[in-house]
Amino acid sequence: MNNNLKTVICHSEEIDSEDLLKDLLIQAEEQLNGDKADACMLLAAVDFDYQVILDGINNRWKNTKLIGGTTDGELSSRLGFREDSAVLIIFSSSQIKFAFGVGEYGDGDLEKACRDAVSQAQQELGQKAGLCLTVSGSQHIDVSKMMQILEEELPGEIPVFGGVPGDQWRFEKQYQFAGNTVYENAVPILLMSENIQFSYGIDSGWQALGNIGTVTRAEGNTVFTIDNRTAKNYYEETLGMTLADSLSPGEFPLIILDNNETFQFQRAPVGFLEDNSGGMRFFGGIPEGSKVIIAGADREAILAGSKSCIAKAMERVEDPKRIAGVLIFSCSGRRIMLGTMIGKEQQIIKDKLGPHIPFGGFYGYGEFAPPQSSFLRSGLHNQTIVSLIFLKD
Repeated sequence: MNNNLKTVICHSEEIDSEDLLKDLLIQAEEQLNGDKADACMLLAAVDFDYQVILDGINNRWKNTKLIGGTTDGELSSRLGFREDSAVLIIFSSSQIKFAFGVGEYGDGDLEKACRDAVSQAQQELGQKAGLCLTVSGSQHIDVSKMMQILEEELPGEIPVFGGVPGDQWRFEKQYQFAGNTVYENAVPILLMSENIQFSYGIDSGWQALGNIGTVTRAEGNTVFTIDNRTAKNYYEETLGMTLADSLSPGEFPLIILDNNETFQFQRAPVGFLEDNSGGMRFFGGIPEGSKVIIAGADREAILAGSKSCIAKAMERVEDPKRIAGVLIFSCSGRRIMLGTMIGKEQQIIKDKLGPHIPFGGFYGYGEFAPPQSSFLRSGLHNQTIVSLIFLKD
């Protein structure tokens, strides 16, 4: 399965939207060097005029397939970590085919949104897909349910990578991009044909605390009881401390384990229920019967997770010279916890990949990837970092 994939990373922190667009296009043309832009991913901070940027990109490359969304921070091999910038990632290949689709769930119908997105993209692709990228969801929906539906709608077993848009911890509106349109409640996807070659890694740095428990009552993203104790009591007994009425999303997530007690996903807490019942809400669903364990981390442990994430992806890369580019999807919870050390995560990525490997990505409100232990079934992760390495021949 041959491919000649080229990945171009453009990153600008111009304040004015038109100036930013101009800067991105200049960077793109210099790196493309005459090649066409077959597909794009736009990752932009809040407060830009997104329509100006999208129109400019689509006017420059008429048939490019574009998806993207807003962020809680941007990072790249060009500028490192930034908070008020935009990253444009461009894919060019004469052998890999790209197609995008989008579905809206303004009426709450996630099934229709995912079905519409997949139908449009698959019809345009016209062949078997090998990978799906998406920047979709918001804090207003059950993103884990959205991911489950998307996986079911995709034909065959196609891994899904990406993240949930952010809005710099305002939790007001997160936007999604598809084509030249800005959405508030949509599922945009980008499919790549089956000859795409890639490797990936996932880690968090959070370490297990206490003993494994079983979720004995849950509904969606709300956990009422663990081991037949209220979720709050389970937390307090495990941690040996009395918890306030709120928890920082960066503190004490739940690790969800499979039947072999292997890490599958991580769920960040939103807070306790207001009715004082001891139930807890999380950024993503946790099914009843799940094996779970509370986790904690400090800054050094989180950065160790960054190193491990890249190392896991690199394990499957026999020849680093074949790396065409890397996408990074990291959690805003990590950004909050790292604070002034956030730049070190970008430096770790650069050091582990090497100085000449282009990479770009963003911090959002959740990450999409298959579990490290199970290649095919993708899902929602919290407080993790995902590295997706694209390979060329």
